[in-house]
Amino acid sequence: MDLEEKLIQAKNMLQDPLSFGLSLDVLRIYSNTNILEYYAHEYNTSLDMIAYILNNKNTLDFPYLIDAAGSLNRIWHKKKMEFYAVSYISDLCVNNCVYCGHSKNLRQPRKTLDESEMLLDFKQALKLGPTEICILAGEHKRISPEKLAKAVNIAKIADVHNGLDRVILNVAPMTIEGFSEIRKKTSMNIQYRIFQESYDKETYAKNHLTGPKKDFSFRLHAQERALDAKINDVGIGALLGLNKNSDFEILALITHAYHLFETKGKLPYSISIPRLKAVSDKDINMQYSVSNEDYVKYHAILRIALPGVKIVVTNRETPEMQSILRPMINIHDLDTKPGVGGNYLKNTHMQNDVGDCRSAMDRVLEIKNQGYEVILKGI
Repeated sequence: MDLEEKLIQAKNMLQDPLSFGLSLDVLRIYSNTNILEYYAHEYNTSLDMIAYILNNKNTLDFPYLIDAAGSLNRIWHKKKMEFYAVSYISDLCVNNCVYCGHSKNLRQPRKTLDESEMLLDFKQALKLGPTEICILAGEHKRISPEKLAKAVNIAKIADVHNGLDRVILNVAPMTIEGFSEIRKKTSMNIQYRIFQESYDKETYAKNHLTGPKKDFSFRLHAQERALDAKINDVGIGALLGLNKNSDFEILALITHAYHLFETKGKLPYSISIPRLKAVSDKDINMQYSVSNEDYVKYHAILRIALPGVKIVVTNRETPEMQSILRPMINIHDLDTKPGVGGNYLKNTHMQNDVGDCRSAMDRVLEIKNQGYEVILKGI
């Protein structure tokens, strides 16, 4: 079954999970609080179970579920915390997306880093020796596979602590040929990470007005093409707050992850569910904002459904929310400034507002003081 067909099935499943064969035995697994044992050894393929939990998230014993998610996280990942640096190399973009601070329709100065500027920005981003650096750019003809391959190679040079395990490319979807060009011109482990934003076609269309990003299907299958081109790993995610039905976005993400395993033999390396944030000088519709309570529940559900996949949380969230989520997650960002050259320039135009303005070291020390093994080569 194609992924788009699976997404339709997932939407129907949310409406009535019992009609998709959810047995009473499976329900007893939850009611008898044996869920930790049930999920402890491999990823769970019972999407109807996840649909049932989502449908009943306001009545089930969620404190137990959240505790179970934390226990699963320790079983699979120990009490370790990884970090990734972030570098925006260009805000040139041909897409008009209603929620984005780098949208084409916004009148603002635009910038693309040259190779020397990339080196400056990457070195500053990598000063604490994180395991990953995420390179971001808008969709534009100047951001070619050749330029992205150069960026990956520059990141390797900038890694003075030899801490990098992989470079993440969070850039526009490409053809297999585009991904293959990057693969042939680089030697680093690469993760291709993009978010579908919304897995609901109608919601997607309302938020992506013009430009290549309007093509829902081309974006949806980008991770498959990346893996076909021998990119090492992929990451997936959804932007919560675009779709009125956030429950569907969570079930769709899990559906996407299972689809990648079933068709490519590999689960995504990482998963993330950032919440829609305000953008300076842009009127953003926040009517579908996800509550803090639901946001915590969604992370618990993702951890239980995908125990081996690493969950990412960023400084979009407040320090308080990060601390609540921490027992269920695996990767934090480091002092992200979501604008081009944000690591070495004093001023840059930000793509979105952030919820945590603390320095990287302040966040790292807090996490260390909570008893986590901090994976950073530079401290």
